Amino acid sequence: MSLTSYIGTERNILDETPQHCHTLKLPHPILTNAIWRSSGGWRGGLLATTLPILYRVEGGTVELERALDGLCKRASLAIQSVTPS
Repeated sequence: MSLTSYIGTERNILDETPQHCHTLKLPHPILTNAIWRSSGGWRGGLLATTLPILYRVEGGTVELERALDGLCKRASLAIQSVTPS
């Protein structure tokens, strides 16, 4: 199993074109501020947003599930805000 993640427009991975330069290859699905800055992703026209995943530990699994549901909703809203209808 690989954790390698790609960010950008999906393209034919067997083809090499100049547009492939606008795809980021990450060693894992977590994109930190340091990786984002060093990658120059903003220069390639990629957009980013921060999605917090804070929750009260005292709430146990119920609070964690609530936080994850909120994360998924915020991620969907962020995608919809930049995706043409």
